[in-house]
Amino acid sequence: HPLFGGSMASPVMQTLCRALDGEGIATLRFNFRGVGGSGGSFDQGRGEQEDLKEAINTLKKWPGVKGNRIGIAGVSFGAVVALDVLAKARGVGALAAVAPTVSAVQRSKLDRFKGAKLLVVGEMDRLVPPEELRSVVTLLSSSVEYSVFPGADHTWSGHEDQVAAQVAGFLAGALR
Repeated sequence: HPLFGGSMASPVMQTLCRALDGEGIATLRFNFRGVGGSGGSFDQGRGEQEDLKEAINTLKKWPGVKGNRIGIAGVSFGAVVALDVLAKARGVGALAAVAPTVSAVQRSKLDRFKGAKLLVVGEMDRLVPPEELRSVVTLLSSSVEYSVFPGADHTWSGHEDQVAAQVAGFLAGALR
């Protein structure tokens, strides 16, 4: 989250990108507006949706990136933005949302998204209670892979390798 020090340099994001690279998946990691050297300022998630759409459009122009073989992975606020963008983004074939808020999943268009979907939360996450998230996931009519990591909290400290391995494996399978 831009207001709480979140950036593309967080340990979980760095570990995730290394795991994706190990699966042969190109990654584009970026800071939302107003974070690090990025211009602009925090926009309550609205402008950040534009940031993500631009990142997706940039990936589509990369040599070797094909059509719907683009996956979105986001953690916490990044997962919320990904869920909000999902219905508007073209060419996205998979979503991995790590610790998204329950309200973001409720308002999302996950049922309309035809690609592969993964939602991950830590067992000790006080911001995203796993049972509340599970109850929302069970109401969805489309298939969603749901995973709870024992011992992990919202920061994923000490569990970066485990969550990165699951997300990378999921995206590798979904995008090949």
